[in-house]
Amino acid sequence: MIRPRSTVLFDFDGVLIRGDSFTSFVKNRLGNSASRFALAVPMMAFLLMKPTRRFAARNCVRVALLGLDAKTYEAAVDLFAGQLHARDGHVIAQGVTRARQHMAAGDRVVVVTGCEQRLARRLLDRMNLREVELIASRLGDARFGLRPEMHNYGMEKVRQLELAGIAPRWQRAYSDSLADVPMLTQADEPILVNASEHLLARVTRALGREVQTENWS
Repeated sequence: MIRPRSTVLFDFDGVLIRGDSFTSFVKNRLGNSASRFALAVPMMAFLLMKPTRRFAARNCVRVALLGLDAKTYEAAVDLFAGQLHARDGHVIAQGVTRARQHMAAGDRVVVVTGCEQRLARRLLDRMNLREVELIASRLGDARFGLRPEMHNYGMEKVRQLELAGIAPRWQRAYSDSLADVPMLTQADEPILVNASEHLLARVTRALGREVQTENWS
């Protein structure tokens, strides 16, 4: 008997790789240019306050992307992805192994992330996860560089999955974030990775049912 093909979703940052990959890229761009850093400084105080954090973060991203077009951005991302992947212990090996196990079992594996698409793809390729599908945030053209076009975060993940023809429900969803409650809600088996007791309690309350946990290194 042939087992029906299951759809399995993976968050990226915190599940397959440590930290926030695109934020690391932005910080690297700002830190390596005195002029870009100077332009971003006025925004940094606003990053500390929740009401203005999103606005400030978006403007820091715009500053980091100044002067880049698609070709130069891809070159910058390729270089940075190599550096990030090479950091000792940065890749979450057990997460990568789990994704490969699902693929070997014939599951449809989709990485659904707020990380920017081209950066996430470069990193996945370096993890030998070239065959996994990817739904990620996107950048668009702007007058003086690139700009955020779609942030694949929270409920937007479910919407983007549906636009890609992946309709609820899915068998499993792996995440480390409260923001992924909309995606976890639609999973038969929601799984939190490296979750604190506080996060587990909040997600359990939000879903109204038991949540599995796994600790990966």
